[in-house]
Amino acid sequence: MHVRPAALAAMAILGLCALSAHAQTTVLSYNEIAAEYAANPEAAGKKYDGRRLAFSGQLMRMGSEPGGTYFGAIAEDGAVFDTAFEVAEQEALKAKFEGNEIQPFQKSSTLVFECTNEGQVGTVVQGLKLTKCRAAE
Repeated sequence: MHVRPAALAAMAILGLCALSAHAQTTVLSYNEIAAEYAANPEAAGKKYDGRRLAFSGQLMRMGSEPGGTYFGAIAEDGAVFDTAFEVAEQEALKAKFEGNEIQPFQKSSTLVFECTNEGQVGTVVQGLKLTKCRAAE
């Protein structure tokens, strides 16, 4: 089989784009990231702020309004934290909920999801501001 140079170059570019997109997602436990922020907020901010972070765990819509974007997460490492899934991203979550329907305060099955970390927030209770979340699998 003969592959043309142009096709080979296109495949290489597509592969680099896929690697680049994957490289932007950091997979760590929420508790590990929070500990890094507690130990050195400036260094952790440089490392994680503005980046996509992936977590594994269960989700639960917080609130009874259909199409609400506020979800609680229960990570496999035991961390409990807030997330935000835009309505357009929620269709991919439905398969993880009983009856393929997202109901308020109903836990999903375990899934991998990723969010943009906008940094550490809070003064009394600190946490990460995780937005633009979506299912990763």
